[in-house]
Amino acid sequence: MLYREKNILEISKKNKTLLYNPFWNRACVVDKNWYEINIKGKDEESLELILSDINRNELEILFNNGIIYLCEDTYKRKGYKEKIKQRNKDLEINIVYLHVTQRCNLKCSYCYNKKNLNKKDQLSFDQINAIINKLKKIGTKKIIITGGEPLLRNDILEIIKKIKNSEIACELLTNAVLIREKKEALDIVDNVIISLDTFKESINERKGLNLIKIRNDLLTLDKNLRDKITLRSVISKVSQSEWPIIKEFALKNGYNFTSSIFLPNDKKEIENQPNINSIDLDLSVINFSGNFCGASYKEIAIDSDGTIYPCQSLIECSLSITNILNDNWYTELDNSVITNKFRNLSVDNIEICKECNIRYLCGGGCRAIPYKVYGGLEKYSECMCEYQKEIVKLKLLKILDSLEESEDNGK
Repeated sequence: MLYREKNILEISKKNKTLLYNPFWNRACVVDKNWYEINIKGKDEESLELILSDINRNELEILFNNGIIYLCEDTYKRKGYKEKIKQRNKDLEINIVYLHVTQRCNLKCSYCYNKKNLNKKDQLSFDQINAIINKLKKIGTKKIIITGGEPLLRNDILEIIKKIKNSEIACELLTNAVLIREKKEALDIVDNVIISLDTFKESINERKGLNLIKIRNDLLTLDKNLRDKITLRSVISKVSQSEWPIIKEFALKNGYNFTSSIFLPNDKKEIENQPNINSIDLDLSVINFSGNFCGASYKEIAIDSDGTIYPCQSLIECSLSITNILNDNWYTELDNSVITNKFRNLSVDNIEICKECNIRYLCGGGCRAIPYKVYGGLEKYSECMCEYQKEIVKLKLLKILDSLEESEDNGK
């Protein structure tokens, strides 16, 4: 008997149809007219009758992606839910967000880290040096220097040099207030992310930021540095019309650009989310790997006192794991109840998400939002759901566009 998966997401454009199988988390593209004539809506008996006439190449594509299949038991064993269980959950800290300070020279209304700001620095340079040595020893690939505002530290250059001398990639997150005074830091790091949402003072949500000075500093910065600097806009309800202006400024002057949607820290802040039609969607190649959260076991955040947290967005007392200055920190991290909680997170355990046919493409979204807004890591992130669905839809369309573009170029 030949079976057809009935829960298929179909997206068509011109002469192509993309078929996404949620159960297998696989997608393929076929000829639109051929699919509608031969496969769409056919029952098992009808499929058997046309099997001998089906184009063999198209047939193989459908079999390989679970659109049609011969054996129900074999089909079920290939479900993506089983692959999730088998994924690598070993402790392997590739990325570390190192908060060298929690002091900040701005007061941003939407800051995800606002309740941790302006604590006294508790890590000396020698202690940070020891932390970097420990991270090198376990094979960490990248350290992202953040805060607070990291350029406020007088020894920031020495910290960056230590990371680079340890052959670990180094990225700097900064509000750029001090980039002219600390320009040497930009020379040394591999990448720099500068937060910039608008040039209009009337809607500036970052108290203390001199927008005229930032713009002038960026225009006078050495051009040979600009290709490793990315301007990043947070798109909120207030600034949702501004990111295209910042993007144009960035690209015109040799900078890279990216954006992120405003993420609420509590239910009250949901009202500051942007209109879905006003956001800048990331249309890079879609991720079919399940969008797993690697917090605690693939990446960590280290606070300004050495305390380890699951990620930079979850510096919460209730999620404190251990302190990297401890001799047995790595074992404590590996055996932590919190680490194991993140290891076992699955979109299949999230109410509402577990019934969604694109759940493996979005993974339920960032887990920091439901934790802060709805009170739990496995809660449904209602305020982000429509954004996630729109992003997935447009990314799937991007696959069709890319295919058509390659075919047009081949003509």
